[in-house]
Amino acid sequence: MIRILILCGLSLAVAGAAAQKDKDEKPAAKIYKTPQECFDDAAAAMVKKDRTAMLACFTPEAHKQMAADMAVQGISMRAEMTGKSAKDKDKAEKDEALLKKYKQLFDVLDKHGLTEAATKDLKVKDFRPTKQNREAVVKLVKDPAAFAAAFLTALDKFGEGAPRDEPKPTLTGVKIDGDKASGTVVVKFKVKAKDKDTEDVRERKQPLTFSKVNGGWLIDPEQDEVKERPKEGSKEKKDK
Repeated sequence: MIRILILCGLSLAVAGAAAQKDKDEKPAAKIYKTPQECFDDAAAAMVKKDRTAMLACFTPEAHKQMAADMAVQGISMRAEMTGKSAKDKDKAEKDEALLKKYKQLFDVLDKHGLTEAATKDLKVKDFRPTKQNREAVVKLVKDPAAFAAAFLTALDKFGEGAPRDEPKPTLTGVKIDGDKASGTVVVKFKVKAKDKDTEDVRERKQPLTFSKVNGGWLIDPEQDEVKERPKEGSKEKKDK
C-alpha cells in the first residue's frame, strides 16, 4: 500500500522579539488555514520530491517518529553491510560494494549524530525500532526534520524513494473537531484488467489526521505503536 504521508515532520519558526534574526537565516513556517491547504502543499511537494517542503507540512512529533524510523533503517543497513549484525562474528564480512553505494546515506547518519560509535549500543532487528531505540535516536538527532529530509533525498538518488509515476493523492471527507481534524487520502490507479486489453481504475484509501499547531494546521499521523517481539517460549508467543 502506498504510504505517502506517514512518515514526515516540521520545525516551526520561533516567534517573538528575537525572531527577526532567525527570519534572516531561514524562512518562517507557513501557516495553513485549513487541513486541505496543508495537504495540497504536501502532495505537491511529494510529486516534486521536495522533501524539505513536504516535511514542513507535518508536526514536530511526526518529525521525531519519522526520524526514528529512518535512523533505525539506516543503522540496520550499515550494521548488515559492515558485518556487525552477523550472528557468527568470526565469519562476518564487509560488503565493500554496498558500503560504497550507500555511502551518501551513511554520511547523512554521521552528519546528524548517528555515527557507528554513537549507535553501537542500539539493538536493531529487521529494521524495526523498539521504544527504547526511538527514544535514544531522538536524543541523538538535534534536528529531526532536517535529518528526515536529508535521508529521503539520499534515498531518492538511489531510486528507492516514491515511484516517479505515483498517482496524485486527494483528500476527502475532512472533519474538524477543535484543534484536531481527520480525513481520508484517496489514491486512484490503473491496473490491467484480467484477460482483457483494457485497464480498470481502482482506489486505495487511508485515514489521515491533522493537528492545529501555533495557529496553523499540520499533518499529524497517528503514532505507530511499537511492540517488542515476544521472546522464544514466552506466553504471548505460545498463545498465538
